[in-house]
Amino acid sequence: MIINPKRILLSLCFFACLLSSQAQENNCITFEEFEVEQNFGRASGDEPGSVAFTQGDVKVTLEPFQYFDGSTDFWNATVYESLFSDFELADGKSLFVSNINLQFDFTALEKPVRKICMAYFDGGGEENISVNGSPIFVLNHFGEAPQEIAPGVTLRIDPPVGNGQFLSTGMLCLEGDIKTLLIGGQEFGLDNICWDTCPIYNLTAGIIGCERHPNEYYEYDIQLNFLHDGPSVAGFGLSQNGEFIGIYEYAQLPLTLPNIPNFQGLDAFVYTICENDNQGCCREIEVPLAPCEDICQLEARVEEVGCNEAGTEYFALVAVEGQNVSDTLRVSNSQGLSYLVVKDPSTQLIEIGFAPLENSVDLVTICDYDDPTCCYSLWIQYPCAPTNECQFNGLEATILECYETNAGIAYDVKINFEPSGMSNEFFDLHSREGFVDTYRFDQLPITLSGYVPEGNPDNLWFKVREENDNPD
Repeated sequence: MIINPKRILLSLCFFACLLSSQAQENNCITFEEFEVEQNFGRASGDEPGSVAFTQGDVKVTLEPFQYFDGSTDFWNATVYESLFSDFELADGKSLFVSNINLQFDFTALEKPVRKICMAYFDGGGEENISVNGSPIFVLNHFGEAPQEIAPGVTLRIDPPVGNGQFLSTGMLCLEGDIKTLLIGGQEFGLDNICWDTCPIYNLTAGIIGCERHPNEYYEYDIQLNFLHDGPSVAGFGLSQNGEFIGIYEYAQLPLTLPNIPNFQGLDAFVYTICENDNQGCCREIEVPLAPCEDICQLEARVEEVGCNEAGTEYFALVAVEGQNVSDTLRVSNSQGLSYLVVKDPSTQLIEIGFAPLENSVDLVTICDYDDPTCCYSLWIQYPCAPTNECQFNGLEATILECYETNAGIAYDVKINFEPSGMSNEFFDLHSREGFVDTYRFDQLPITLSGYVPEGNPDNLWFKVREENDNPD
């Protein structure tokens, strides 16, 4: 096996919740078990990284709050009975969050978390949010956050928040493969934080065909697709606007429903998908309807497929055609990874690429960036196999805090990556000054506290290497 150490340079310091109706109480944090005015943070002597509390196997830690100018602070989160009079979704006790972040770690749960919803109140000031260790978004309000808040994870605010809106309240929901969530604000309220392990996620739907019937109604061809990583092999049930359609196998995905008539002149078709052997595991998606000439219709076909020389990535040229389709598209694969591409307007081609999977086939979904409901899914078969080479994927480092000490400027740095192809459980961390320490992969992300680089450099330098007698 070839060991490829990775290096990184880091610039110096500067409505109702749509969870399953079968959700259990231990899948929610309601704050009812805490005493009124119980405090977490500076006033209680807590330090950054301290564990505030745990709910089952979910650990909640206290982290510094970040401002627009890059500075940080560490204040308090306090439990109150009546927080804000406008926080109508709060039920009993709730949490007032002031200039501090809370990080929820779901990695110890038996099943992966696929959805999180919470009631929130934004009373002004700045907000922070980060998912799965991604860089922290510093926001005036959550309406400024991108729809894809982290690779493979989407954010939805209900009701939507407009530009310049000073106060807002509603539901904040995340959907995708969620390992950690960091969230906080300055005048910020949280309640009823619930997570869902239903293995149906990244549900997409799109109109891929439309015709006007002689009897003056429209017929639509609908394509549905989603990811599913649960043990169920019993298939899934599908309903449209509350009416049961049928039971399908996962191997039939992406599923095309042809010639669906809109006799009633509905504004949308609403599809509900449930595991056939677990009716508590359901997802819902809405497909807006319009006359054929006004809707976005997207189709795609593979023109060329190949692999890089190392066999670590496949690429495909895909022709994207349709009606009312913009040139900017979002591409995602069966692992939930996604990114934006721009279509060549002269050839209608996009080039995509992902790491190969074991079965040499990938299910790719392409969506219009301006209209996320306009999607098309297709299978791509490629001639390369996944590599067993040691990989440190998505290696990143984030400065959490910097401060002066007698030894010089010190930094608290968070380091994270996705390991693959490893032969043991440990890795070594090196800085510019040399070996730092040995860690287990299951400790990720790690925080290097009080690190003082030599000589006031313009950047920090780190290298990770699998702990191995072989220095290569």
